[in-house]
Amino acid sequence: MIVDTTFLIDLERELRRRTPGPVAAFLREHGSMPVGVSVVAAAELSEGYEDAGRIAVERLLGSFELLTIDPETSWIWSRLSRQSRAEGRSVGDNDLWIAATAARHARPLVTRNARDFERLPGVVALSY
Repeated sequence: MIVDTTFLIDLERELRRRTPGPVAAFLREHGSMPVGVSVVAAAELSEGYEDAGRIAVERLLGSFELLTIDPETSWIWSRLSRQSRAEGRSVGDNDLWIAATAARHARPLVTRNARDFERLPGVVALSY
């Protein structure tokens, strides 16, 4: 599976509060699946921190397989973008990159906002 930015933010909050919530429950239920994160979601999470928080962010992200953007991911992104535009749907570029990464690696995308990823070919969105 690949987790999106909402998952990372909620995980960080649960860890900081030391209170298990929906993310912890999802991970317990799906613990045997490898967990990846798009470099785009990692960047979005990092945006919420000053440089002094970098070590904490890197520690959190170190738990996941970091998936970069390769030429195939770029082609998938372009297809998803064209289709969304043709359907008159507004999907943010970063969400499209995260979705393209999930499609590229044929893994489900775990998000709090599954509706954002509906009808994107090759993307299976799971809610937590």
